[in-house]
Amino acid sequence: MLQQMSRGARGAAMVGATLMACGLVMADDKQPTKGGRKAGDTDRASGVIARIEPSERGSKDTKRSWKLTLNTDVVWRDFVRDQATDPARAARTGPGKAAEKGKESVATEGHPKDDQLMVTVLVDPETEISMRYRSSTDAIGAGSPTPEGASKAEADNDNEGGRTASADSRRSDSESKRQPPKARSLEAGELKPGLWVEVDFRHGDKLNRARRVMVMRPVGGPDTSPDKEKGTSTPTSSPGR
Repeated sequence: MLQQMSRGARGAAMVGATLMACGLVMADDKQPTKGGRKAGDTDRASGVIARIEPSERGSKDTKRSWKLTLNTDVVWRDFVRDQATDPARAARTGPGKAAEKGKESVATEGHPKDDQLMVTVLVDPETEISMRYRSSTDAIGAGSPTPEGASKAEADNDNEGGRTASADSRRSDSESKRQPPKARSLEAGELKPGLWVEVDFRHGDKLNRARRVMVMRPVGGPDTSPDKEKGTSTPTSSPGR
């Protein structure tokens, strides 16, 4: 009887050890990547592009992949203080000129490049890259494909939060039912240090892969929305580089 109990105890101990080992293996498989994220998780980062450089993947004869590093310590309300412009002027300038101005902004130059606040992602040929326009007083909205639509995009954001729409927004409700314009697509080579971007990316074991990069151009005054600024008529010509 005692021998049977002893054999049973040993068997139970062996089963317990086996289950514990399996649990450890499964736990290892689910270990999070750096920053407490698991591989495959998606996230969003925003800030000013600090640098962009070709990755080791790709060659001159193919579409290259790029490593994009942004400084997340720069926040929107600081960036727009000397970067926001009226919609008409924003429509006349492309991302190249905006980047040159952005590199000289007080927010960009005044923030130290702390490694803990730098985020690097991989931009490859499958990454969707576009340019949008956001009101300087709208820190979290998706902006608009056109400079003149930034005010309405901000009003729509406010409406989702239960706030009252502006008169301009109500007047343009009928226009919003038409086919909305598409945001201008950009090539990876048009991404330059000094541009503000919103990046949706997927966490990886070595490098986070960007699924979407949106260049956000601020329009309006330093602390006012575009509809409160003068000269909001927008020309139809395409913006330059």
